Formats: sequence, C-alpha cells, structure tokens
Amino acid sequence: MTGDPGAGDPGAGGRRLVLLRHAKSDWPDVADHDRPLAKRGRRDAPVVGRWLGQAGYVPDAVVCSTALRARETWELAAGGLLAAVPGASPAVRHEPRVYDASVLGLLMLVREFAPEWRTALVVGHNPGMAELTAGLTDPPPEPPAAFPTAAVAVLALPGPWSDAGPGQARLLAFAVPADMHSLFARGQVSLRLDHPDCALCRYDFCTAYRFSVIAIRGNKQSKPSSALTVTTPTPPLSDAVLRLLS
Repeated sequence: MTGDPGAGDPGAGGRRLVLLRHAKSDWPDVADHDRPLAKRGRRDAPVVGRWLGQAGYVPDAVVCSTALRARETWELAAGGLLAAVPGASPAVRHEPRVYDASVLGLLMLVREFAPEWRTALVVGHNPGMAELTAGLTDPPPEPPAAFPTAAVAVLALPGPWSDAGPGQARLLAFAVPADMHSLFARGQVSLRLDHPDCALCRYDFCTAYRFSVIAIRGNKQSKPSSALTVTTPTPPLSDAVLRLLS
C-alpha cells in the first residue's frame, strides 16, 4: 500500500489524487505557455513539496502541464519533497492536455492513469484544478474561488482511476502556501497523521492535537498515539481556507 495510512488512505482498491495549482507566475512579454515563476512562486514551490512529504502524500507519479510555470513548480517542489522524504523520486510525465484543460478533459485524463499508481499528482492551472476538486468531491466544498497559486487539494477515490466520476471522492486535505510557511516557521516537527483516529475529522483541522493539516476521516475525542509528534501549537487556518471548506 502506497502512502501513509494515517494520512487519509483511500482504502483497499482506492486511489489518492493530489491536485496542485502551479505556483505564482511572472508576466514578462512572452507567450502564456512560456511564463516563468515569479519570486514568490519560487519561494512557495519547495514548501509545497516539503508539506506533501511530511504530510504523507508522496505521489507514485506526477502528471504535469507542459507550461513553463507548471514545470518549474514541480522541479522546485520535487526538491522539497526529497528533503522531507529522502529517496522520493516519482516518475514525471509532461502532459500537453493539462494546459488549458476543461474539467471534463481533466477527468478523462485521470481515468487514463496507470492502474498501478495508488497516489497521483497533477500540476495544473485554474479554473481546472478548482473545478475538478469541486466536481469530484461529495459533498462538494463551496465554489473554489479561493484556490490560490500553489494550493493543494488531496482527494480519495473509492475505486480505480477508470471509475472516477463526479461526487465520488472525499476531500482529505486542502492547504495553501501561507499556512505551510507559517506552519514550518512555528517549528512543528511532524505533520504526519500517524495517529489513525485523527484521520477522521471532517472538513476541519485536528483541534485536539493542533494539526495544521486538514484531515477528514477522524475522531477528535480519541487520545494521541506515541507516533504523533507536535512541538508547538500551530496557527489557525486562514479565513479563505475555512470559507472554502465550510
């Protein structure tokens, strides 16, 4: 079984889909496809990779838009992932269909994913990332207008990729760069959801153990296990995230 069971494992036969919007891009006088990352994007992307690794969302494969800003996002995020999880090196496929894709086009692409991938990550663009998140989840979150650059949504699908469809997924986690930066700056050592009951919380972060990771399947009343390591209280999630998940 790929991934950490405490980090929202989709269950036997299920799959985990990670949707990453490219980091903040610059606007030089070039074609849209060739726009690079801005300074803020270069700062955010490695933190995203680190968050993915420490939260237990390590992909088996990455399907990345061919746009330069998306490719640069994953190149930097991959470095952060490797720093958090030594040896993590998922296969990367640069897919032209992700660029400027409709939500239906993205769904068709997901259905084509290799069956051996248990966790797959897509690096893409809005509105596709936000619309696919809202369309796949049940119950759907609020309209995802607050899906900023370098935001990550993690979905659990109950069956194989080929069966993916509207309203079938559970939203396991949603995180934005501001919360990731704050979380690491506060010195939290572990983001892994090694405590199985913490993975039961629905559309919330674990107030009992002060996780900054949104966990969806969990029991807030259970006691923490020895696997849980949190050194400092973490800040509350941003208002934008809470509005999106309320």
